[in-house]
Amino acid sequence: MLGPQSSAPGRPSPGQGPTTPAPGQQRIPVPQPTEAEKAQEREARKRAAKRAHAEHVEESTVPTWGRDVRRVVSFSAIGVVFAWILILLVRWRLLRDNSYDVVEDTDVWTALVAVLIPFMMPFVLLAPKRPDMGFRRGTVPFLPLAALVSVGIQWLGMLAWPFLVGEDLGTYTVLATLGSDVLSFVTAAALIATWSCVFLIVTTALVTASETMRWGLALVLLIPYLGSLVGAGFTSVRTFDDVPSPVVCLVWVGLAVVSFVLLVGWDFLRNLILRRTERERSRSSRDRRRHGDQGPWSEGPDGRRPSLEELGWNPQ
Repeated sequence: MLGPQSSAPGRPSPGQGPTTPAPGQQRIPVPQPTEAEKAQEREARKRAAKRAHAEHVEESTVPTWGRDVRRVVSFSAIGVVFAWILILLVRWRLLRDNSYDVVEDTDVWTALVAVLIPFMMPFVLLAPKRPDMGFRRGTVPFLPLAALVSVGIQWLGMLAWPFLVGEDLGTYTVLATLGSDVLSFVTAAALIATWSCVFLIVTTALVTASETMRWGLALVLLIPYLGSLVGAGFTSVRTFDDVPSPVVCLVWVGLAVVSFVLLVGWDFLRNLILRRTERERSRSSRDRRRHGDQGPWSEGPDGRRPSLEELGWNPQ
């Protein structure tokens, strides 16, 4: 008879116990955090959540009238300085176009810069995290006041344009005589006031249509918005590069008055539309709560949806 078969090399025999694993196969235990470290981490998460909640509440709270007026003043002043810098860059031949050619027509560029600040102002005032989108709501219209403050600061800033343009100025144009001819100053001031009111109207109309979920109307409003962009650049270049004219001055003054009146009327209408939309949303929210259809994303008693941090989301 054959003897008991020997086990294969490297394998333990049936009668032997488990072998000790090689040193390379040993697992190193992962160190676990202590109770003090866990408590410190929990406190850090709580502080981060509180800080995020405080920032969310601050950004979503409507500030006072004085703070909003200071915001308009600061943005307008920054826009005036920005316009000065652009004019100097063209005068010193430091600005290039998309073809990398030097921009040389400083007077034409200045005329375009004149309507750049009115175009930018509604966007710098826009605050999407605020419930009023940065344009305030209430019985007292805010947009006309913002237009008056912004336009007044731009009027002061444009007095320096002839000195910044320097040798590139034309002969007896509206731009060249801004600081020496009353007719030129009134013409330029009325042009800036007109387009400031127009851009405030069309931009806030787009924002209001988006707030009320009227997307079809928002697409239709893009047509006058794009048309105002083209019209602002064209009329500004033609006016600033032309000689002063009493007829042109009267036309621009009339347009400024009409646009300001339209801005006042539009601000009242905008507040009425938004108040009606808020009432409809509040009524639908009460109906949902009455029928028990209330989830974590439902609006709270203050009419505001909770933030992710308030619902317990931790960015860490």
